[in-house]
This record gives sequence, C-alpha cells and structure tokens, in this order.
Amino acid sequence: MLIVTLGAGALLLAGCTSSVEESSETGPAGSPGDAVISAPGPTGTPAIDPASEAGLRQTLADQYAFIQKGDWSGVYDFSSPRCQLATPREDFVALVGEGYKGRDFSGPEEYLITVNGTVATVVVKSFDGKGKMKPATWAFMNGSWVHENC
Repeated sequence: MLIVTLGAGALLLAGCTSSVEESSETGPAGSPGDAVISAPGPTGTPAIDPASEAGLRQTLADQYAFIQKGDWSGVYDFSSPRCQLATPREDFVALVGEGYKGRDFSGPEEYLITVNGTVATVVVKSFDGKGKMKPATWAFMNGSWVHENC
C-alpha cells in the first residue's frame, strides 16, 4: 500500500504492487524470455458509500455549491419530502433569499457532523461568521441525504 500526501489531504493508492509477466520478445539483454515489469496504475477514486458520513459531506458540498451561486431553488431540492410539503418552493426561495441577503459565501464552510444510523446532526460554521451554528437534522432517505429541519 502506498500513501502519497498532497497538502492537507492524502491519496491512498491500493493495489500498487508490481507484477512480472513473461515475454517471448527479445528484452534489452537480447535473450528471449526476459521479464517485463509492469505496475498497474490507480483504478480511480473509490466510490463513496452514500449513506456514510463521507456521503453526507459530499451532499453538503453539493448543496453549498448552490448556496454560493444564490440558487435557492437548487437548495430547496436538498429538503426532505416532508419539508417540501410543509413549505412550497416559491415560499422557501423567498424566505431563504431574504435571510441570506448580503452574506459572503465565497469561502468554505466547516462542518461538525454526528451520524447515528440514517440520521445525522450537522453544525455549520459559515465562512462569513454570520451563521447561527444551530444543529440541523439530516436523514438518509431513498438513497440520499436530505435536510429535515422545517
């Protein structure tokens, strides 16, 4: 196993062992049957389990991309079906648009996440420091994480 550190993150490359293949071609030494050494490259990024904390973090990052663009209708799509029934899209867009007016979302958010099965509590520390840092409930439903505070 090889671990390569890149800045604050680490890239884990599994399966990076060399293998020896027999060859009937003439090798550099000029004799048939010289070994050819090959090392398989990385097979790609491992899939994230959508129900895991990593899956929730990806969902939060996807939602934050909509927040950074001020796309409140896109943010609405991360609401649970129960919350969507309680608040129509148009009302949500108006409320959130007014509530976030003048906010700076140009930098990253920080998350404190506690996952308990299919329910998670998320506390968000916003880039501009104007967030309330109130715990929010997220639930894993029908294959994805949805915001359950409504």
